[in-house]
Amino acid sequence: MEGHKIRGNNIEFDEKVNRKLESINLRPLEAQTDRVNNYLINIEELVQKCNEERKHCVDKYKSLKLSVLKVSKECTIARQTIYNNKTLELYILKSIENQETEDVFNKMEIYKDSINKLEMDILKMQVRDITIEKQAYEIDSLVENLDNNNKHIESLEIRNGELSQEVDRLISELNKIRRNVVSFKGKG
Repeated sequence: MEGHKIRGNNIEFDEKVNRKLESINLRPLEAQTDRVNNYLINIEELVQKCNEERKHCVDKYKSLKLSVLKVSKECTIARQTIYNNKTLELYILKSIENQETEDVFNKMEIYKDSINKLEMDILKMQVRDITIEKQAYEIDSLVENLDNNNKHIESLEIRNGELSQEVDRLISELNKIRRNVVSFKGKG
């Protein structure tokens, strides 16, 4: 394995490569061909180098942040002199404010806050939409029940009308029978 010879026998390095391979469901270094193994090792070495350079750049960037103390030390001006001279103090504070305005990390925080707010708004809208859908479904269900109940009421009204006619017919027959009974008693 030539890749191992280039960088020496670094078990921790191999483990890092193997973890990445495993995370994307690929075979470990030992199962790769020598050529692929060399490529993987070269890629990981580049990744590590770039990550270290980026970390160094971020650290350097952070170390360049202005403050009254930093200006005082770098420009060899006593802090008391700065605070006693409004021109110096305001100039430094304005410079710090300008740097803060352009600071990438501050902008990222502002964007993160904006993204978080938007995500909360989206979540609220999703909850609202789900509630509306649920209410629409419930309304449809209630309308269907109301239609069924109205149909049932109509059938009951029809049945009630039929029964009323039957009652009227029976009352009419009963009245005829009573008249016949009364007239029969009168003859007797």
